[in-house]
Amino acid sequence: MDEAWTYLSKVQDKPEAYNNLGIYYWLKGNKYKAENYFRKASKVDGEEEKANANLKMLSKYVIR
Repeated sequence: MDEAWTYLSKVQDKPEAYNNLGIYYWLKGNKYKAENYFRKASKVDGEEEKANANLKMLSKYVIR
């Protein structure tokens, strides 16, 4: 996970990385930050389908 952050931290402001950042935070146990990145990714051309699928899976684990 540390190695993943080494790369993701360099692109965290790039819309193309939002979905991967969501996955990273989900794996780190921060489901709310993951949801935030998946929502951002769902508005990026070409990332909508993956991001929405991840949001759907994540919704099973986030208690509101």
